[in-house]
Amino acid sequence: METTVIGFSDNILRFLKINSSRTVTASGETDIGFSINDVSYFKKNKDDLLNVFHIKVGELLKDSEFKDLNTGVIIESSQTFLITIPVDFTDNENSINSHLLWELSNYFPDTYKNYSVRFLKLRKFITGENLYDVLMIAIDKNKLNFIKSLCNGTGIKIKNIEIDQFASEKCISDNCKIKGTKILLAGFKKHRIDFSITEGNKIIYYNYGRTVRQNYLNVSAKLLNSLKTSASAVSPDKIFIYGDSISEELNSLLFNEFGKQNVNVLSPFDNQKEILNSSAFAPLFGLALKNLT
Repeated sequence: METTVIGFSDNILRFLKINSSRTVTASGETDIGFSINDVSYFKKNKDDLLNVFHIKVGELLKDSEFKDLNTGVIIESSQTFLITIPVDFTDNENSINSHLLWELSNYFPDTYKNYSVRFLKLRKFITGENLYDVLMIAIDKNKLNFIKSLCNGTGIKIKNIEIDQFASEKCISDNCKIKGTKILLAGFKKHRIDFSITEGNKIIYYNYGRTVRQNYLNVSAKLLNSLKTSASAVSPDKIFIYGDSISEELNSLLFNEFGKQNVNVLSPFDNQKEILNSSAFAPLFGLALKNLT
């Protein structure tokens, strides 16, 4: 049995296939020349982009047959709306759901109904009140339809769609076999850094920073400071990092904060140093592991 995952990262399309032994049997990446964030551009140039995508997928998969291929799909966190807000769980469920949707409508007053939304209850505040952080996960349905149109036009059947940060957590919990510890996962991607902490198989903390106007070191330092001063503060035992924007300076920052022995680079490849952006494939590997079961 084999399972295949593709991933969209700005204008880069990645591909990963693993077998039932959880071994990578094929992988690759290619520049498709456009981003799935360009929804309006797609609507105006649909036929052209479908043709380009079909050609690029054929080049990427090479000898693999992709017609009727059932695949998982990874999207980046930057292609979604993620925010953590405090919620009082003394209220009933209907009141909580209404409050969360109201929060979303404040950011997207005209279009919030066009989002596919889910919520994750995170960690209780250390104040002792019935107050929790809640992670709101919202994806514009137009982007989802964009992805579905691209894949359907190529003959690819979508099994599921997952966000890179959460798929990478699956990579840790399923493959690294670390039990009973708090894991900080840091994703370093173009223009964005994501921090999340899991305990067991449950996410208990999330934060992110944009790096368009600031460098990665400054944003990383701010995220680390927020982690230590958060109202739901928690100290991680192990740190895993992934992405295509990992530098020696970033490694040094994390080594100084947590100790070199506690910082690990996620990669599905044994020869990761020989593969360009090897840890950028970690989210694809995580979703592939999920889809094996």
